[in-house]
Amino acid sequence: MSTSWLDSSFLLLLGAAGAWFVMRFILGPKRGAPSLGSFFRREPRETVEGLGRKAIVTLLDDTRAFVASEDALRGLLLAGPFVTRSATITSRVTLIAICDAPETYAEPDWLLRWAYPARTHKVLEQRVNREPGLVTHHLTLRGAPPIEIHFLQGDCAAPPEAVQSAFRQGLSVIDDATGQAERLRRRWEALSRSPPTQQGESSPPAQKSQQEKTP
Repeated sequence: MSTSWLDSSFLLLLGAAGAWFVMRFILGPKRGAPSLGSFFRREPRETVEGLGRKAIVTLLDDTRAFVASEDALRGLLLAGPFVTRSATITSRVTLIAICDAPETYAEPDWLLRWAYPARTHKVLEQRVNREPGLVTHHLTLRGAPPIEIHFLQGDCAAPPEAVQSAFRQGLSVIDDATGQAERLRRRWEALSRSPPTQQGESSPPAQKSQQEKTP
């Protein structure tokens, strides 16, 4: 049985494949089509951004509204990785509320005036730290990232130890009806750019905090 027709079909198919290869990878790139090398070129590395303020917009809106409704509060700042869009789902949210008398917010009754927990974010755990000029609430809420709210005296010259780590990652003003929040941000950022010797002279001595836990 003759197989010459198979040989002819194979040669015809081979010729068609060769013609396609020439048109696609030799003549094609001259007309703007991808070249053969593009199939073996390594893809450029893509930088994936983390979570930013949009991920916690409800928390920020509710806290902004709370600060605006409190006569004793002067402004609100956000510190940490959410400022620079480098946060993850486990990152802590650090909020700084400026006030004249932080001790006013040492007790947890202010939580009843904060709308965020009522949005199905029940407070599961709360710890309170007290320092001169600073009261910090560490909160664990259902369906929310870990939260720290620092009620800070507005004339604080340098970032307290409790917020230094978050401050180094970023600081942004959220509410500033009195202008104190922006002045605080500028003061701290100017201090962070000054030589270490000047920072040591300007910074008040660290105070030992007292920690309480609310069951």
